[in-house]
Amino acid sequence: MAFSFKQFHVEDTHCGMKISTDGVLLGAWTRTPPPSAHILDVGAGSGLIALMLAQRCPSAHITALELDLNAVTDLSSNIQSSPWADRIEAVQGDFQTFTPQEDILYDLIVSNPPFFDTGIVSPDTSRAGARHRAGLDYRSLIANAHNLLSADGSLAMIVPAECESDLVLHAELARLNVSRLCHVITRPGKSAKRLLVQLDRHPGHCSDSRLTIRDVHDQWTPEYIALTKDFYLNF
Repeated sequence: MAFSFKQFHVEDTHCGMKISTDGVLLGAWTRTPPPSAHILDVGAGSGLIALMLAQRCPSAHITALELDLNAVTDLSSNIQSSPWADRIEAVQGDFQTFTPQEDILYDLIVSNPPFFDTGIVSPDTSRAGARHRAGLDYRSLIANAHNLLSADGSLAMIVPAECESDLVLHAELARLNVSRLCHVITRPGKSAKRLLVQLDRHPGHCSDSRLTIRDVHDQWTPEYIALTKDFYLNF
C-alpha cells in the first residue's frame, strides 16, 4: 500500500511491518541530535522513520538497516524517490552483527522493534519476522546500542507500555539512563498501550509525559495533531 506524507511518499507492499501510528509517533517524538549527526534506524522496514528523521534533521546522514530482503526492496525505492536520497543509505543486515563503515558512532539510534513474545506466528515469514521477537527486541537493542552510540548519543524506541519496568532494568544494566518517557493512550479512560522511550549515556532528570491520540468523539487530539502536523497531509 502507498502512503503520501507532506514531503515524501512511502510504499510498503513488500514489508512485513506496515505503516502504522507507532512508526509515525516515534519518528515525530524522538529528540533529534545536533546537525550533521549520524543516525541509525534499526529494522527500518519501508523507511518511514528514516524519512521522517531526514525531514527533521536537514544535515544528518542516516543509515537504514533492515534484515528482510523483501522490505529492503521498498526501503531502497522509497529512499531514492525522496528528497533526501543523498543522505539516507539502505543497508541489508542483522543489527546483532552489524559493523558500521569507518568505525562510525551514532548520535541517535532509533527503532520500532518487534514486540510480540507469544501468540500465533503469521504464516507470512516477512510478517512474522517483523512482528515477533526473533533476535531483535528492546533488550538486544539496548545491549548492542551501548557499543554503537557516540559519547552524547541516545537510543529511542516505542514498546508496549507493560515493558516499562523490564526496559528500565536492562537500560541500567547497559549503563544507559532513561531521559524521556511518553505513555501513549489511544482514547480517554484507557490505559497506556505504548511507551515512547529515549535513553542517554549521561544521568539526568527523566521527562515523563502522556499523549492521548483520539478524544471522546473519536477525533484527533490537539496534542497529537501538534506532534505530527509536519507529516500528515490532513493536518
